[in-house]
This record gives sequence, C-alpha cells and structure tokens, in this order.
Amino acid sequence: MDERYRYITKISRNLDLYKRKNKEMDDFSSSEEMSLHLIRHNKGISQERLSKLLGLDKALITRIVKKLIDQGLVDRKRSQKDKRAYELYPTDKAESFKKDIVDLEDNYYRSVFSVFSDEEKEQFLSLLTKVYIKSKQIRKQGK
Repeated sequence: MDERYRYITKISRNLDLYKRKNKEMDDFSSSEEMSLHLIRHNKGISQERLSKLLGLDKALITRIVKKLIDQGLVDRKRSQKDKRAYELYPTDKAESFKKDIVDLEDNYYRSVFSVFSDEEKEQFLSLLTKVYIKSKQIRKQGK
C-alpha cells in the first residue's frame, strides 16, 4: 500500500496532539471528547448506550462520565421511563466547550491548508468530500 494513504490518519493524530496542547484540552482524552460529542448529539443517552456506541467497556465509560460531570460538562438525571436508569445531558458549559474545540480545529486547518492556493484547496476539499462519503458508505455496509 502507498504510505501516503496513512497521511489521513497522521493528519488526524496531529490535530489531536495540537488540541491536547491547549490548556482547556490538555487533560481531555479523545475518548472523553467523543463521549461528550455523543452526549451532545443524543441528549438523554444512557451510559450503556454510550458504551455500545463507542465500543468501550462500562467501567471506562463510568470513569469518563464521572470526569465530565465533575468538570461541569454533563448532568446525570434519573430516567422518567426507568427509575433505575440515568440519562446524560450536556450542560451549557459543554456547548461553550464545543465552540472552543471548533475554534482550535479551525485554526489548525487554516494553518495546514495555507500551503494551498485557493484553487488547490477547493480541488483537494472536493476530492476529500468524495473519499469521506465513500468511507461512510463502507462503514455502514460493514465491509
């Protein structure tokens, strides 16, 4: 395989390392970031469902959720449907934190794409969009 295919993974890893250098993100793992993302997009999600979606064991999810609660990013409320269960909700602070993450990512990609002319950037992004769409199709098919 052409080693350049791995550049997509390496660019993503560099972005992750770049974000972790930021003081708000330095103690925030990618698993915690993904958990918060899923909680924001699935308000009322259970820890069990979060565990399944992320493919992480329940003990790790429990630790992640506790940390997110301690940081004021997530609230845990008893389920109205099942009094034994809890639902997870993002706080206003989580929404603000998401904006900070987006700003960091925007700064990173602006710097990365500064090597392109406007025309090159549009061409690259057009090709990247095709690859992204195909990757989603393959993921959904499970092949």
